[in-house]
Amino acid sequence: MSATLLARELPSASAGPRDARHSGYSLIELLIAILIALFLIGGVIVVEQGVHRAYGDQSGIAKLQDEERFAMSVLTDAVSSAGYFPDPTTTSQVAALPSTGAPLNFQGGQSVYGPPSGASAPHDSIYVRYMTANGDGIGLCDGTTNNLGTNVTYTSNIYVSGNQLFCQVTPSTGAANPAVALVDGVTDMQVWYGVSTAGIDNNVDTYIPATNMTAAYWQNVSSVMVQLTFLNPLYGLPGQSNQHVTFRRVIGVMGRD
Repeated sequence: MSATLLARELPSASAGPRDARHSGYSLIELLIAILIALFLIGGVIVVEQGVHRAYGDQSGIAKLQDEERFAMSVLTDAVSSAGYFPDPTTTSQVAALPSTGAPLNFQGGQSVYGPPSGASAPHDSIYVRYMTANGDGIGLCDGTTNNLGTNVTYTSNIYVSGNQLFCQVTPSTGAANPAVALVDGVTDMQVWYGVSTAGIDNNVDTYIPATNMTAAYWQNVSSVMVQLTFLNPLYGLPGQSNQHVTFRRVIGVMGRD
């Protein structure tokens, strides 16, 4: 092969660097790319955690609201039924709600009672009485209905124990039904009874705790104010320093409307 041909095929010693398109990444470039990727991944993780926390917070609030509504609904149904009896043309309130012995000591015609308030939570429980008949649509707070016949007087006891709201129903014709847990997360219930201290019609002029109620006041209860205390599902999160959340409702007594 001639020297002239070899000179044409071999690269010149003075030729420039290789085309940059055929060169690899430098170590610095790789490190920068890795750092950018880590930054982006970290941002995605932070966003995902924020979304997860927000979803958990909303779920906790929604659950609390559902439990509060259900608990107050049960209490409203029970208390508003106090003093009810099916046929006032054949039965009087005293006959429908006769006097009882200890420990409750209901007077004849008395539809609502609460034991003296405790010194610490849970402070109060409440008993309500009403007479029902088959098919009259009056439900019981434990989820059952009257299946014992006509003119059966029921006593519903609603109370708090072990961070749960319970209901227990006792018919006048038999043993008490098993207590039923209604709602979780309830730590306390406080009850005040609306009465007319002046004895004028059914107009409520004050609310009195059970401890200060008299025999005359128990016959004069026109409404009940109930306060439930729930565990705060967001307690411990930023801005949530209260361990408990309270809800209050005033409920009219049917027998005094």
